[in-house]
Amino acid sequence: MKRYLFFILSIILFPSLSHSSNSYEQCRNHFLHGQYSIAEESCLKAADDGNIDAQKWLAFLYTKGKGVAQDYKKAFYWRKKAAKAGDPNSQYHIGRFFQLGNGVEMDLNKARYWYEKAAIKGDVNGLYAMGNLYRQGIGVEIDLPKAYGWYSLAAEKNLLLAKQTMESMAETMTVQQIVRGKKLQETLIKK
Repeated sequence: MKRYLFFILSIILFPSLSHSSNSYEQCRNHFLHGQYSIAEESCLKAADDGNIDAQKWLAFLYTKGKGVAQDYKKAFYWRKKAAKAGDPNSQYHIGRFFQLGNGVEMDLNKARYWYEKAAIKGDVNGLYAMGNLYRQGIGVEIDLPKAYGWYSLAAEKNLLLAKQTMESMAETMTVQQIVRGKKLQETLIKK
């Protein structure tokens, strides 16, 4: 009886497991070889099964209109799934969607929220975006020391643009502002 039950379960379960894994491999191969027009179907299957890479690849296809019609709402949908699953790069991208109003209503508070989630996980783009918000006063008060602190963290991850921005800022900041920025950097590192 146990063998019969195992046999029935293997017929039912293993094809779907194999199909799910197969969808991911097809998605991956199509995507990595630039075969975007045929990647969508297999990526959709893998993304529906919770594969974060497939979700991110679909978001890319829809954002850029590669092999599919450009559709920011679909791109946002898939990025948000990956972001909620904890992917820091997707969290950064969700911040961009909210900052630019692509596929969603522009909301600078939500943009900051998602950028900060990505930044706290060490995503270099999230770190740089947080610096930009405070340097330019996007949805927050301009705060050069805070901007400097966020940029410092991005520069530590070898983002040349962050280092260049810090150097440019240092020319107009006071010594006290730079010291406050470095203290903020230390506080952020402890987080």
